[in-house]
Amino acid sequence: MGLRTPEQYVESLRQQSPEVYARGERITNVADHPLFASTMACWGSWVCRAAHMPELRAGMVVSPDLNGEECHVFWHMATSVEDLLTNLRAARTLSERSPLSGYASIGRDQLQSLLIVTRRMDRELGTSYHPRVVSYVQRFQREQLMTAAAVTDVKGDRSKRPADQDDPDLYLRVIERRDDGIVVRGAKAHTSGSVVANELVIIPQRAMRPEDADYAVAFATPVDTPGIKLVCRGFSGENPDEFEAPVSSHDDLMESFTIFDDVFVPWERVFMCGESAYAGDVANTFANVNRQGYLGADVGKLRLFIGAAQLAAELNGVAKAPHIRSKITEMIRLERSIWALGVTASIESRSEEGWQVPDPVLTNAGKHMAMEGHYLAARNLLEIAGGSVITSPYVEDIMRPDLRPFIEKYYRGVEPDSAMERLRVMKLIRDLAASEYGGYWYTEIIHGSGSPEAEKLQMYREHDLDACVGLARHALLGRAAVGERPVVGV
Repeated sequence: MGLRTPEQYVESLRQQSPEVYARGERITNVADHPLFASTMACWGSWVCRAAHMPELRAGMVVSPDLNGEECHVFWHMATSVEDLLTNLRAARTLSERSPLSGYASIGRDQLQSLLIVTRRMDRELGTSYHPRVVSYVQRFQREQLMTAAAVTDVKGDRSKRPADQDDPDLYLRVIERRDDGIVVRGAKAHTSGSVVANELVIIPQRAMRPEDADYAVAFATPVDTPGIKLVCRGFSGENPDEFEAPVSSHDDLMESFTIFDDVFVPWERVFMCGESAYAGDVANTFANVNRQGYLGADVGKLRLFIGAAQLAAELNGVAKAPHIRSKITEMIRLERSIWALGVTASIESRSEEGWQVPDPVLTNAGKHMAMEGHYLAARNLLEIAGGSVITSPYVEDIMRPDLRPFIEKYYRGVEPDSAMERLRVMKLIRDLAASEYGGYWYTEIIHGSGSPEAEKLQMYREHDLDACVGLARHALLGRAAVGERPVVGV
């Protein structure tokens, strides 16, 4: 059906009737409600539009997909190193203009994990999940369905496993198996972009024990399936002024607390149901694939930070000051290091069941560095810009005819007529690092795509420690370790 246009994407939302709540209101028309406009812009419209822009198309469109047709990279399943590199570059390109858009591939990443693990499940258990996933992915690619990832369970008592909770619904679970499908109950937290998605893809969050079998469930379902309730929260508000919020006015990511109130799912949409031994494989494979793209998205955001810092330094007349150059150089070092880890994770990837998975240690190391890099880059950016980032007047006062001459006189930088440009740069930096949008990033960069402890656990578990121990033991041989004769008497 060809590459989806932004208009087709928005129209698809008008054809849906999800049960959505925000700010005490039940919202019946998501597509035309101002609260969701910026989420639609970054999570869907911009992602689709980029594939139709002549200067960006080559980096956004790949082929073939499972239907044998060309495909947007955010719907394409990687089968080679070059596919992973293309994904990394596309996430960077999208995020340079709209930082949150680089994460819109999350549903694809879940499905790639399911393609890998269900093939192994079918071979080892005699199940028939893999053909269902393939069929769904073909439709996902053919229609370019916008999907949201429902992964994180609400968890209740974090010290207890799913089956040990005093309330059995604190992890999403199967409560009924029928001839035509299953019924699930529970809730998922932090479901990014669900309110402007066509479908939800649900996978287990963690490894499971045999007694947790009812919680080992994966499936896909339309967002307007009866029983699904989306309780939403964003951060920038409706239609913020573009002078005050040049980025977040089009780059808000609405999250939802997603309730599954006895939701029916037909068997053809069920991709795991009770196979507890494979739940951890799905969760870990998804995390590896998703975090690789995350690195590209974070690099795009950091490049925007670097540009804003350099602009502020030039307008303030301090671009040549050694301490300013040192701060910007530190930001460059972080951005390039994260990019290098993403590229190397792609190059040192491995094929699993015919699909390409990035190196997990390098990917998680990059994601961990992205967290540290964001905080240091934001601090450097704010130090370079100065206090006007948070004290400059509201745009309504800047534009008042009786005040504007004073503002243009006293807010100037190096050049006499630079006040308005300098104020706009200050507003940009405020938006990126000192606004509610900036506050969102301080939390998202920690917990998005998994917590820092999950990343460290994955690095420890996946690193070849046995090989390193072998090197240490070999070093105990002394001179013999490098083929030299031992010293006599030692």
